[in-house]
Amino acid sequence: MTTYFRTGPSRPLPLSPFLLCVLLACLPFAARAQDPVLGNSFAHDPGTMIKEGSRYYVFYTGFALPYKYSTDRTNWTWNSSQRVFPAGPPAWVATAIPGFDENYWAPDIAYFNGKFHLYYSASIWGTIDSVIGLVTTPTLNPPVWTDQGKVIQSDASCCTQPETDLTANNCIDPAILVRTNGDVWMVFGSYSDGILLMQLDPATGKRLNTNTAPTKVASSTTAFFANTTEGAMIHERNGYFYLFNCYGGCCSGVESTYNIRVGRSANITGPYLDKNGVTMLNGGGSLLLDSTGKYVGPGHPAIYVEGATNWFTYHYYDANNNGTATLGLTRLYWDTNNWPAVTNDWSAFYPLDVDARDHRGNFSGNLSNGATTTNDPARGRVLALDGATNLATLKFPVANASTFATWVKWNGGADWQHLFDFGSNTVRYFFLTPRTSTGKLRFAIRNGGSEQTVDAPMALPTNSWCHVAVTLDGARGTLFLNGSPVATNNSMTLRPWQVQARSNYVGKSQFTNDPPFSGQIDSFRAFGRVLGASEIRDLAWAHPALAHRYSFNGDARDSIGMAHGLLKGNATITNNALQLTGATGGYVNLPGGLVSQCSAVSFEFWATFGVNANWARVFDFGNSSGGNGSQYVFFSPHTASSSQRFQLSTSSGTFTRDPTNTLDNRTVHVVCTLDRTNNYAAIYTNGVLQTLVTTNLPPLTGVSANYGYIGRSMFSTDGWLNATIDEFRIYHGRLTPQEITANFTAGPDALALPVNLDSTNNGPTLTLNWPAYAVGFVPQATTNIAGAWSSLALPALPSNDRWQLTLPTTNDARFFRLRR
Repeated sequence: MTTYFRTGPSRPLPLSPFLLCVLLACLPFAARAQDPVLGNSFAHDPGTMIKEGSRYYVFYTGFALPYKYSTDRTNWTWNSSQRVFPAGPPAWVATAIPGFDENYWAPDIAYFNGKFHLYYSASIWGTIDSVIGLVTTPTLNPPVWTDQGKVIQSDASCCTQPETDLTANNCIDPAILVRTNGDVWMVFGSYSDGILLMQLDPATGKRLNTNTAPTKVASSTTAFFANTTEGAMIHERNGYFYLFNCYGGCCSGVESTYNIRVGRSANITGPYLDKNGVTMLNGGGSLLLDSTGKYVGPGHPAIYVEGATNWFTYHYYDANNNGTATLGLTRLYWDTNNWPAVTNDWSAFYPLDVDARDHRGNFSGNLSNGATTTNDPARGRVLALDGATNLATLKFPVANASTFATWVKWNGGADWQHLFDFGSNTVRYFFLTPRTSTGKLRFAIRNGGSEQTVDAPMALPTNSWCHVAVTLDGARGTLFLNGSPVATNNSMTLRPWQVQARSNYVGKSQFTNDPPFSGQIDSFRAFGRVLGASEIRDLAWAHPALAHRYSFNGDARDSIGMAHGLLKGNATITNNALQLTGATGGYVNLPGGLVSQCSAVSFEFWATFGVNANWARVFDFGNSSGGNGSQYVFFSPHTASSSQRFQLSTSSGTFTRDPTNTLDNRTVHVVCTLDRTNNYAAIYTNGVLQTLVTTNLPPLTGVSANYGYIGRSMFSTDGWLNATIDEFRIYHGRLTPQEITANFTAGPDALALPVNLDSTNNGPTLTLNWPAYAVGFVPQATTNIAGAWSSLALPALPSNDRWQLTLPTTNDARFFRLRR
């Protein structure tokens, strides 16, 4: 809470409490997580997704040319019968490619002339002994494959055959474009000598002009067999042709360096230029998607247009699954300048309240060498590092991020302590140090060449909680302190994924002579994309345990944890609030596992309820099978006994609280808290404690990570929610009564903290002070409490865990307050 103060001849006296808040900053429209791919998710070099009837199909690299299908684009099915050539390759393929092992590469499919045309490549690794073939079928369910023979063939000049067409380019990775005018084109090629384009005959699907050489459209180098371009495709849209291709190396699991680039042209044969006007014939190509988090080496892009949605498929090597090639599926958007945009919006959140677990269990680390968590009076449980041996180690995929942010309280001491250091050795790393030998807070990154740095104009303050963040977009690095940018390097071109960090430390340096970090760390976060300045500010202003925030400002995005939701059925957003009518099928689908790793959890929401059916749910996390729920945690505003219910049920036991009366026809702020460590559970309504119990609780780790819902139950016979929800939040931790009261007073769409403004009157001067963790607050003064307020100059930095502002005293009465 913030307190007004009056000054004058007498001592300052506290007056009425006043709450401080900040408006939500919206995320960029294109920020989206990958869609879930479940079931049989393996795929290398997936071709264009295509649909027939109720099934979506993807063909991909593998023995006998495999394919899989899905009816919902989420759950994918494959069995051994789903192969194009189960009886062996066509005889002509075996002749063209002696020693062919029946592993067909990089197929692509297109529908024209009344048939599905499937193009594939057969080759020998490390050579240009390759051929692109064609097989057709009138339907995919069931398919009736007809071999159509060769499309184009390449061989080394020493070893040509009668069917050889090219001796410098590699005939692999075909991708088909059926133009809006009916013309058919194929782009193909790889590392040998770049990417080629040629026109096909729509009647046969074969090469239209065998006497016309294919056109080269992309090349990263003029050196033969040193090209890094492959896996290309072309998309036509709004008068432009877009050439997508891969740079880097594939097929090495988590060591793969594939990344996807794009350029465009008004003519299909080029030249294709990137956003900077550099031709793709000379190494150009604007970065579209690179390694991020567990999604290593994204490659082989394709676009399937379904109505207004552009589905973007690709493969990646799953760093959380031993580098297995995995199908990636997301939406592709187009910006106002007609350039494509793809995001893979993920985050890792380390509350550091008990151990080094990631809030969602994807990138959990370990506390090492005696590192422990401890209680801080202002922050709750935090990681304490002793400056001698303590450290935390994190899984390597978390280093593949573009934004890093944390709360830190540095004890001071020697220069070159590393708050975090992700790398592999002393030439490949990136780190954040609170103070260099020149007295600057610094972020640095190096990948074998010169170190790139961004230096703040000051060192990190000592003995004070500070929020520090850094963003890297491949062109610049920006350093933030307490929610504000303090330094930028516009020549910071290295990306964290390029470092291929394998030893990721919190509190330790890659350099053995650097001293260990001494201090406390709270809420360490990494984000797959570059957060905007307003998003960094929100992280600095929010409660450190805030894990997920759904404000429903246009959609169901999570502005803190990037676990975005999807509106289902008749669920709508109106006036920045979620509208659910109680009709069957209307709800928000959330990713599963949002609470399953919590040591303690607080659910918070603002809602206006209509009349609800029995057992309608505000939220429900768990599993559903055969219409029955299990391993869940939920809140219902209306039970069959005309009460509310907050329940946690796992294989370890069940905890239930049933506050009296339903919430029908009420507008309320509700907080439900579970803290197993302290055997504490409570429900607050409108900032007032409604029920509290101290009892043994089942661990939240028993909650299934399968599903998460707002407005829907895990039980199929339960009612559907009739309510307007203004905001829904999940905290990895237990909110205090003061924090709950502050949030209730502030209302939804605000980030509030209970903060006291204190003062010390020393005669000729008055010193105002407030906690260092309360960043973004501005002191204001007035001589008339009902009149205008003016802002005072902020202190530059906190000192001894407080912001302090010293003012001369006057004979006039003055009032002071804090505002964000």
